[in-house]
Amino acid sequence: PHPRRRPLKPHLQFSARALLSLAVLSGSSVAQSAPGLLGLWLSQDGRDVTEILPCGTTLCGRLVQAQGLRPDDRDTRNPNPTLRSAPLCNQVYMGGFKRESDARWVSGWVYDSRDGGSYTNVSLESKGELLELTVRVGFIRHTERMTRLDPAKVTRCGTADNPVRPLGL
Repeated sequence: PHPRRRPLKPHLQFSARALLSLAVLSGSSVAQSAPGLLGLWLSQDGRDVTEILPCGTTLCGRLVQAQGLRPDDRDTRNPNPTLRSAPLCNQVYMGGFKRESDARWVSGWVYDSRDGGSYTNVSLESKGELLELTVRVGFIRHTERMTRLDPAKVTRCGTADNPVRPLGL
């Protein structure tokens, strides 16, 4: 679910732990207004699975499966040295999406643990069984197309010290 953006420079930084602590599930109104976006999505390259879920009055996304992800993998490229020991499993790496319409949520951010970069001005748009995540930086635009997955067919990451559980618990 991470857009390719090697030529771009990160202009904002977010920490996985701070984001996770802020991402408290609430209000069924968000869930009711975003049914087409909620759920599990396979990245365009087929390597990662993201869960889109309500976080307060916005939507966020967390990494629940990734090709080659080991239970002990940490956010070693985080720009904040104190957060480099945070687990990648269940990491909230995107959020802040606000409803523009039933199918489109805007003004979000994305964090890329591969290089420690973060971007704002990100949107999510549901197109049936496809979800488009679009990152805009100036005149440059990148769109990642994700495919909906059946939750019964996804083995979520998780360890004893980082179990899969609802956000906010």
